[in-house]
Amino acid sequence: TTSIMVNGTMWNLSISRLSTDKHKITISDFCAKNDSQYLYADGTVSADSIDIFKLSMTRINIGRTLSVLKPAKKFGIQGLASGYLSISSALSKPAFYGSFQIEDFRFMDSYHGLLTADCRWNQQARQVELDGLMVDEGVETTGFSGIYIPQSKTIDVSLAANHTDLRFLNTWTRTVFRELGGRATGNLRLFGSLPGLDLEGEAILEDGYFVQDAINSTFLIKHDTLWFEPGRMLFRDVEFYDEKGHDGIM
Repeated sequence: TTSIMVNGTMWNLSISRLSTDKHKITISDFCAKNDSQYLYADGTVSADSIDIFKLSMTRINIGRTLSVLKPAKKFGIQGLASGYLSISSALSKPAFYGSFQIEDFRFMDSYHGLLTADCRWNQQARQVELDGLMVDEGVETTGFSGIYIPQSKTIDVSLAANHTDLRFLNTWTRTVFRELGGRATGNLRLFGSLPGLDLEGEAILEDGYFVQDAINSTFLIKHDTLWFEPGRMLFRDVEFYDEKGHDGIM
């Protein structure tokens, strides 16, 4: 066993076997672990569809992993990932499928509890397809289904929101509001080329609030409807209140 320090965490690496052949790499029983995380790899990387490479993990910290891979870049995804991924014909026409869950999942500024999902590679369309569910027990459930196209870094995801935390919108609304939050119920679509994403759809907003620095006020929306269009969030005759109980319509 060999120990190495990665981003402030000590990892123990098990003895494994690595062999190479013409256009083929075989990894046998590679294991990396610490007190709370586990990573295991086994299989063959080649152009042959019968050769399968398997990767499994337990409670891998996504934020720390991404910061190691691209230290100069900030990522809006946090959580502890567990699951597996199987890849065949990795060096020619890759095909993969997997299943995973992420504990304490955070997207941008919003918290969504436990995320579970299945993913697969569509070779004909050259896109990753995924579907799953996010559950913050007793607070929200959010179903999702969509695609990611690596070549154009494009995503298109349908969201079935049920009291879903909307604080991730702060990424796009900070030029107008210092902070925006609340919970949404409705059908939404998150799409676009990373990092310039857009949102469209209609949702009921509950316990909404937004902080406006220009007039040094926080406004509250108890229950109303929001509409989203590409590049726009629409308020139509929405009743709002400030901290002192004054009300209005926008």
